[in-house]
Amino acid sequence: MQKKIVLILIGIILVLLAIFVYAVIIGFTKINPTTKKINHLLAQKLLSVVRIPQGIPPPFQGFDETLYFWEMETIEKEVTGVRFKYTPVFSNKLQTLEVVLEKPENDDSSIFEKVLPAVVLDKKTLDAVGNSKNPDLSANEEVGYNSIQLFVDEKTSKIVKIVWQFNKSKLGTELETEYQKLTLYPDWLLRFFDSLPKFIIGLLGV
Repeated sequence: MQKKIVLILIGIILVLLAIFVYAVIIGFTKINPTTKKINHLLAQKLLSVVRIPQGIPPPFQGFDETLYFWEMETIEKEVTGVRFKYTPVFSNKLQTLEVVLEKPENDDSSIFEKVLPAVVLDKKTLDAVGNSKNPDLSANEEVGYNSIQLFVDEKTSKIVKIVWQFNKSKLGTELETEYQKLTLYPDWLLRFFDSLPKFIIGLLGV
């Protein structure tokens, strides 16, 4: 009887091990390369909206958010941080890519607004920033976003956050092809496959 229980336990362990190995293989060979390519293509796409400087720290790339951070300096040697993030919309349920450029908490809003012309490449957005009391926040078909949102510091009346929204289905053929690869998996499994390689690499300290 005990021998039978031991054999059953060994069988369960072997099955679980096989499932884990399969998940690792899928994560490293299918999901991780696809999500990395999507992030790369999105970064290239969003260069029409925001200038991402070279030589800054690599972005944090999570399942729900990709985040860049760097510092900008004015002619007067004033320094402010810049936070740029977007939702990579890996989930099959999400259809809107939200892109955010914002001032870090506790940084000076007036300095942040000064550096916006050096960070924002989209002329329509800059025009809206320059006319924040009556801005044109409509879509820009050439760049691809559906709308702009401006957030103003109530104390200083300076822009502290800009949000653009893009339709996932209108990001181009190459991105559409990569997103299609992720539709093979339910969201919970996709999230697991995406996190597994990052967990293993972090565990190994690579």
